Amino acid sequence: MKNILFIIALTAITYSCNETQKSEQMVNEKTETDQQIKNSTPPKADNASEKSWMNEISLNNGNKWEANPETTEGVNNMLQSINKVNPNTIPEFQELGAKLNDEKNYIVKKCTMKGASHDNLHVFLYPLIKKIDNLMAVTSVAEGSKITADIETHLEAYQRFFQ
Repeated sequence: MKNILFIIALTAITYSCNETQKSEQMVNEKTETDQQIKNSTPPKADNASEKSWMNEISLNNGNKWEANPETTEGVNNMLQSINKVNPNTIPEFQELGAKLNDEKNYIVKKCTMKGASHDNLHVFLYPLIKKIDNLMAVTSVAEGSKITADIETHLEAYQRFFQ
């Protein structure tokens, strides 16, 4: 009986250690992906043109890229957030920026895309991240209105490249 309990305990400990290692590996891989996004060089961009990223992005042999559902959900949530509010003050624009930033973080955290589709998602996300950061730091209502409109146009373009 002691041998059976010993074997069960040993098996449980071994299984537990393997699951802990798998969890730690998943967390480390996600952290590495997040760091790659932060540290990688953004696509070539002409700062004079808000749409220069569209010169960098490509289709999948003429077709839209397959995106993971969470990415599409996050983009749709951002569009809904913009359409739900009508900011009229600097703090309201900054609050909208913070909400959009939360959704952007959700997209980055939940991204499971790989290869060329993932690379093209980065081309889409880099300028969006900059625009969201600018909205969170807006200093005038006019600036907030312009940036919000730019973000909305940018988000609407997602459907041209991803499904």
